[in-house]
Amino acid sequence: SSNMRKAKSLIGDRPVSGFNGADAEALYKQLLSQTSEHHALGVMKVLSRTFANAIRLELIKRNPFSTVEITVPPARTIKWTDADVRTFVATADAHGIGSIGTIALMAYELCQRPVDCRDMRWRNYKDGRFSFTQTKTGTAVWIPALQTLQQRMEQLVASSNQDPDAHIIIYERTGEPYSDRLLRKKADQIRKLAGLSDDLKISDLRRSGASTLGDSGCTEDEIRAITGHRSRQVISTYVLPSTTMAERAQQKRATYSEVAHG
Repeated sequence: SSNMRKAKSLIGDRPVSGFNGADAEALYKQLLSQTSEHHALGVMKVLSRTFANAIRLELIKRNPFSTVEITVPPARTIKWTDADVRTFVATADAHGIGSIGTIALMAYELCQRPVDCRDMRWRNYKDGRFSFTQTKTGTAVWIPALQTLQQRMEQLVASSNQDPDAHIIIYERTGEPYSDRLLRKKADQIRKLAGLSDDLKISDLRRSGASTLGDSGCTEDEIRAITGHRSRQVISTYVLPSTTMAERAQQKRATYSEVAHG
């Protein structure tokens, strides 16, 4: 339809044909003010690739995103501790938003993205085990819940009709699933009420959980079985070197030396 063709030719309220470098710069600044540096970078990369493909197909003549000076944020190394997570969950429960605590616990103990945790349906859970497909990569994972999360799930099972297509987690005040924006907003609210560091973001819980797996002595393949990563190399961005790992490595070396040299 003509309306569909028109919608496809717009970025916001600006026609693609007239979108210039200044527009791209303004969009980037708007993204930085409303979202995170990482999200803004991702959007700009996608738009730049889209325009580059349009040039290749001879649909347009220039890429307005090629001239934008984009700041590449450093890789995040912030890590939640077990105590941080317990404090967050307890605070969420105390303020009547236990659903946020459950999402946080899922993200941390299952080492999954919060978006996948909030979107889990009852068909994804049975007898203490989660089985679902990750939104970002399409990777299927099967993960048994640890005791703390399993006990929390048992409480939800007792209070839910468990319709297979229904969301496991819903916002208490609306009875509806969380949007991404509401999830971030409520997570920030609980973090502040809990007195936790402003540096902690709910998106850090997946990496924090993976780091805990590393601290626990899990192999790379065991960690990938939980996180769903296909490449061992990617695991290095999630599993942060720690004193615990260094101590364990030296202990293994000492044991090897004793066996090898007497």
